[in-house]
Amino acid sequence: MRRTSAFALRSSYTVASGVSRRGGNALRVNDETQQIQDHDVFLEAEYYLNDEECQLLAAPIADFLSRCTSYDMLGTSTQVVVLDVDVALTVAFIAAQETRLNACVLWDPTARAFCGMLSSTDYIDILLYCHDHPDEAEQVARYTIREWREKKRDASDIRNKQILSSLSPTSAFVTCAPDTTLIKCLQLICVTTSAESPY
Repeated sequence: MRRTSAFALRSSYTVASGVSRRGGNALRVNDETQQIQDHDVFLEAEYYLNDEECQLLAAPIADFLSRCTSYDMLGTSTQVVVLDVDVALTVAFIAAQETRLNACVLWDPTARAFCGMLSSTDYIDILLYCHDHPDEAEQVARYTIREWREKKRDASDIRNKQILSSLSPTSAFVTCAPDTTLIKCLQLICVTTSAESPY
């Protein structure tokens, strides 16, 4: 036998006679109102988990993170887009939009190494910068990814902080091998305070 929840009672209807009907059972409107109030009081009561309950709830999550690898999290047809850092930001926008990816890996041809990622957060930063500095908006469209990253890196400099207040400093680039467990990847991200980790 299935019990009706307080949320299900809210979706019941009241007919002209003042009686609420649902599933053949008739309830007085006052009874329904009282049940809803009791449920709201129950939801407002504060309850704090003790350490044992926290460990009990965290155990399956910790088990999952220690068993699964970063390779396990990849989809069957995962795409990776690699962008040259000397490409214009407009090209990067188009590439990300056409592939429907949240982030693209960046390649530095002079250093011959992967140097970071261009994510949706960067696109938001660019839009915020253009909003805060409308006189430079046309210039930003002509920036290369390298120039944008340098401008973003300079934002962490104290004397430029007031001018470029809408920009956040660039984060460290973290890589993981495909057989690295998710818990190790998360520890790397926490240590380097990076927002994402390419596989």
